[in-house]
Amino acid sequence: LYGKNKDLFPEDKSKELLKTYVEQLFLHKEYKSVLKVLESLDLQESEESNVSLKLLKALCLLYVEYEMDPLYYKRNIPGNSTNFANTAESIIQLIDYIETLTKELRREKSLDMLNIMLELGVDKGMFPSKYQRSTAYIRALRAQHIWTMPDFQNKQYEEKVESFVSKWDQIREEVLSLIESTPKDKFVRPYPESQKDKVKALILKDPSESTLNSPLCEHLPKTCSLIKDFPQADSSIDGRTCILILDPGAFVGPEMEESNFRLNMHLGLETPKLNTTRGAVPKAGIVVAEQNVAVWEAGKVAVFDGSFEHKMFNNWDKPVVLLSVSMDHPDVTPKLVNYLHVIQIHFQVKFIPIFLALLYFSSFFIKIIISPATLLIAVN
Repeated sequence: LYGKNKDLFPEDKSKELLKTYVEQLFLHKEYKSVLKVLESLDLQESEESNVSLKLLKALCLLYVEYEMDPLYYKRNIPGNSTNFANTAESIIQLIDYIETLTKELRREKSLDMLNIMLELGVDKGMFPSKYQRSTAYIRALRAQHIWTMPDFQNKQYEEKVESFVSKWDQIREEVLSLIESTPKDKFVRPYPESQKDKVKALILKDPSESTLNSPLCEHLPKTCSLIKDFPQADSSIDGRTCILILDPGAFVGPEMEESNFRLNMHLGLETPKLNTTRGAVPKAGIVVAEQNVAVWEAGKVAVFDGSFEHKMFNNWDKPVVLLSVSMDHPDVTPKLVNYLHVIQIHFQVKFIPIFLALLYFSSFFIKIIISPATLLIAVN
């Protein structure tokens, strides 16, 4: 970047090296050095290639001001009105970059900068809250960390969820028998970045699949029958249903799903006795958005919105066993379900992030016309 042969490098390579250099300064908390490097550059708002550098510059300006005035630092930078991204594609790129930085800042324990960055994202309208940062966010759906039966406001949901609770002992018997007879190499690691050896699963339905795993269902006839009898779970959009096992000492997270049009139901099959949020700290459960705890109890369900940042833990001296079922958000209409399924099937991929960004940054009503070669999206 600065040597006598700098002009010999192609422009693209120089930009790549500059970004790497600035990122390393940033992660080593050399915020003033970042500003010094970037002040010499003309970061045009119209240039989408500068999205990450514009973000890093804004964050460093905010942090320098934060050190001097923690209470009113945002007001002290009137010029901090940069439009980091102007297209749906660049917005997705920026949100993905923020998620990458989030992991790095946590690893470096730079929590003040992390908080500044997430609050900036909220202020810029990139996501609704610092705990809910999914790219596929639909505004019209109720946002709630942990759900109870009355929260569904839907008789069918209440009845279907209650059916799992009423037959939990039969589900438990099937699941424990299957676990005991399954070779170790048949289990998968659903959270590859979080303690690989302490969390495992048997997948009944992956996000890319439309039907339940037939071989497993042969061993789980009652369990699969209950799922098939619950349409919003059986054909959940982009959802995963599995038997989840957390060994003693397991910790997963923070995790966050890509969309808010699903809820997750955990039915406790093997859990600590007297596991409760009352009084003592629970031995196993889920922490949603830092402050909301749902415990795992045998024969009971914990329902939460996975689009909020969440962590799972098991401090019990035995493995925790859960039936984890994804289901469509109760506010998702049949018309929207059809639209999303059409996109998923037509493109043979999980989802189209740009389309889902349009759902967030535009009105809720979408009209879709599919042709063999193109997808035309008309936003009314």
